Amino acid sequence: MSTNKIHYICNAGVMIESGGKKVLIDGLINHAHPIFDKYSPQIETAVINGEPPFDGLDLVLVTHFHSDHFDRHIMAGFCRANPQVPVVGSPQVMDRLRPELPVDANLVELSPPRYDHERHELQGVDFSAVSLLHSGKEYEDAINLAYVLRLGKTFAHTGDAVNSRPNIQALARAGAAAVPPSALADSGLGDVQAGSAISPPGSSTLAESRPVIIAPFPYLTLPLAFKKFRNTLAPECLFILHLPNEHRDPGGWIAATHNAWNKQRDAGMRI
Repeated sequence: MSTNKIHYICNAGVMIESGGKKVLIDGLINHAHPIFDKYSPQIETAVINGEPPFDGLDLVLVTHFHSDHFDRHIMAGFCRANPQVPVVGSPQVMDRLRPELPVDANLVELSPPRYDHERHELQGVDFSAVSLLHSGKEYEDAINLAYVLRLGKTFAHTGDAVNSRPNIQALARAGAAAVPPSALADSGLGDVQAGSAISPPGSSTLAESRPVIIAPFPYLTLPLAFKKFRNTLAPECLFILHLPNEHRDPGGWIAATHNAWNKQRDAGMRI
């Protein structure tokens, strides 16, 4: 039986292990942030040197260029040590990374239009990159790529995408819903329009095809947005991240997340 694991690194960084593949998303950062933590130096060394559990990485994905998701110098060090591993990101990510590396570096630039997606296969990993609106008006110019991975189990990492109807619809069209958008619209579970949805391969029942969504805490803490997200994508599990350090949480985000979790424990998914 295939192993399905999410290894949490820090902030929005995870490694997904499923279907015999390992995919790192937003896992290499280096910044002094007043709220969010960075991982220990030992984690960074383990990722770059391919130490367990980061040995045998197949693919590295970057959602966007912000420093709590990506560091060009550390990523360049990873690329030099692991030239066989493709690194995928937006033009904004690649514009920052390319000057650090030789011209033949294993970089893959993707630029789908806003609310659209591109499907690719690299290193045996079937995935879609979806361009979603970043949360916060001051960050609307940031190209935020969410990723939908089909590894037998379907996983979707939203990056810093706001929990909005257009973003959730775009995720559904990219294959992050338990059933295709046309079926969701017909069932009344959501109002996504039929489009270029890709159902997870080999799925014959809802239970088998329900995705795992990896997203920032507002996907849980905003009640109306949570309901729309839940009804449209019908995930098996919501993996919450991007929480602040418990000692640097002036907005009370951790407490709000715990309160929302207590209210939604019977929402039909694991959180």
